[in-house]
Amino acid sequence: LAIKDIVHLVGYVPHNQVASYLQSCDLAVLPYPVNAYNSFALSPLKMMEFLAVGLPMLVFDNPCIREIVSEKTALIVPPTLEGFIQGIQQIVTNPALLFQLAQKSKALAKYYDWHVRVACIERFIDGLEQGRFNTGDIITVHDLLSVEEIETIVAQASF
Repeated sequence: LAIKDIVHLVGYVPHNQVASYLQSCDLAVLPYPVNAYNSFALSPLKMMEFLAVGLPMLVFDNPCIREIVSEKTALIVPPTLEGFIQGIQQIVTNPALLFQLAQKSKALAKYYDWHVRVACIERFIDGLEQGRFNTGDIITVHDLLSVEEIETIVAQASF
């Protein structure tokens, strides 16, 4: 494939070194196959790590992925070989796209901090107790906390 100079398989990496390896990458690829599990129950922890370091992502389109990222934060392609190839071609022909996606994904990562998630859950439960939400509501982090509230929680968190 003539990729040995650009693809490096490093094997096991201790968790405390993963971020430095990820930051050295140009692109993360998450080609989760579309099936019943991946479409409705997937919890892509790798995606969270990629977001946290601001790594641009090329992902296959499916409902669970779209709960986390949009076209502003990842290159979302049809879940086919052709979609994958078109995504890579789009990146090759528009290198600025990687920078744009990296900036947006790093900003999105703060919404997935555990302190923020706990605050969202608490706010949701409080709303249920006070009758502010019903089962037909679609609840997202943006509905529960303002950007300012999230930034405050992240700033106060001890990492």
